[in-house]
Amino acid sequence: MKKYFITDFGAVSGENNLQTDYIQAATDECFKNGGGIVEIPSGLFLTGGTVDGDCHTISGLYYNGTNNKVGLFCVAANAVLERIIITDSYLYSSGFGVGALVGDANSGTLTINQCYVTETVSVESTYDAGVDVGAGGLVGYGGAGITVSSSAYLGTVKAPGNAGAMLGNCWSWQQKVVTDSFAAPSMKFCSKSALTEGSVNNYGTGTEEEPGVTLITVEQMKGPAAEENMPNLNWLAVWKAVEDGFPVLNVGSYDGTPGEVWTGKIAADFAGGDGSEEDPYLISTGEQLALVLSNLGDTVGKHYKITDDIYLNDISNPDWESEDPNPWFWVSAARQGNFNGRLDGDGHVIYGLYLNLEQTT
Repeated sequence: MKKYFITDFGAVSGENNLQTDYIQAATDECFKNGGGIVEIPSGLFLTGGTVDGDCHTISGLYYNGTNNKVGLFCVAANAVLERIIITDSYLYSSGFGVGALVGDANSGTLTINQCYVTETVSVESTYDAGVDVGAGGLVGYGGAGITVSSSAYLGTVKAPGNAGAMLGNCWSWQQKVVTDSFAAPSMKFCSKSALTEGSVNNYGTGTEEEPGVTLITVEQMKGPAAEENMPNLNWLAVWKAVEDGFPVLNVGSYDGTPGEVWTGKIAADFAGGDGSEEDPYLISTGEQLALVLSNLGDTVGKHYKITDDIYLNDISNPDWESEDPNPWFWVSAARQGNFNGRLDGDGHVIYGLYLNLEQTT
């Protein structure tokens, strides 16, 4: 598998200037060429701004050494990390501040949105010499204001103290808000300080109560029953239960192809338009139709127009209803709101609408 070294795209270790553009350039080139590994060598690479992984997977992230502040990004300040997936990776240091995404978030703010670290990732710090001890699933260390939304950490975290399923030795100078997220390690989401106001709709497996976190078992997080066991996750727009494993992100940039069967995903954007009466949002795929349902609160006064026949399931198969069809969304108005826009079907047909529910309230 081809590797794309961020240093080949201009990143320089130890520089005080942000390296975000160089890291994004390496990621974009990797995507353009059909995938590979974005390699961040040992060193200190300062990042800010936004890095959008576009739900592509980073595998083989490896560190085994003595440095402090170890992660995909060693240090992040005033940064946004979104839609990054990490798998098959190993991060070990005898230094402090180890996290899969960020080693040190020590100043400014850090926003993590729709990031996913699988069960084949190991994070460990053996540093045991005072107040800096600790490691975290997503962030290892720091006092920055941290917001985590719609993310999951499913790997292992080890440290002599301050080991957190999401945030490790992250102290309470600023807010630590986590929403719509779940974690498999049997420990608190944030080990150093309590999650702050606004943390809601999370699920963990630890033994200590924590604000905004409901405690369940790892097995309850898996399979189709995950929707029942973690009902407050955003199943409509973000998460999807799978047959044998943990829920996965149901997001990405794929907008679908007109005339093809819906993949079950939600599009990143419409086929065109700005939502006005003169220029309605254009819907040509099942993914784009699902986008309307994903944020009903934003439909007030908006106009939509269907431009192609839409296939939500493969109706060319006479047994499609019994062969694991794509279920359409059941939306409770009390929880998700109402559709308050104007939808023009323009004479097109929606095929294969499927819904099979016992609960109807």
